[in-house]
Amino acid sequence: MPHADLLITRARLADGAMVNIAVAGGKITAITPAGDAPPSGSQAASSFDAGGDLLLPGFVEGHCHLDKTWFGLPWMENETGLGIAERATYEREVEARIAYPTALRAGRLIEQMVACGSTR
Repeated sequence: MPHADLLITRARLADGAMVNIAVAGGKITAITPAGDAPPSGSQAASSFDAGGDLLLPGFVEGHCHLDKTWFGLPWMENETGLGIAERATYEREVEARIAYPTALRAGRLIEQMVACGSTR
C-alpha cells in the first residue's frame, strides 16, 4: 500500500469482506484484504481501526429544507392546526420572529447531517 493520508483498517464491506483502505487526497487509493500485512515502507499520516464495522458510502439526504430549519433552536410547539395552509402561514410568522439568521440555522443542520454520514 503506497503512502496515504489515512489508512482505515479492518473495515467490513457490504459483501462481508474485511479490508484495509488507503485514502490519499480525499480519494480511495487502495483496498487490500484486512489479513494482509501492509507492504514494507508503506505509511499513513493517520489511521483508524474500524473494528469490523460496516463501511458505506456517504448517505444522501434527499429532502432537507435548509432555508426552513429550526434545528438548534429551543423547542417550539405547533400553535396551529395540521392543515398545510395553516402550517405554512404559521411557519412564515415564526420565521419573522426567529432571532437567528437562516445561514446560522442551516449551518448547524449541515454540521449535524455530515456528523451522521450525509454527504450529499
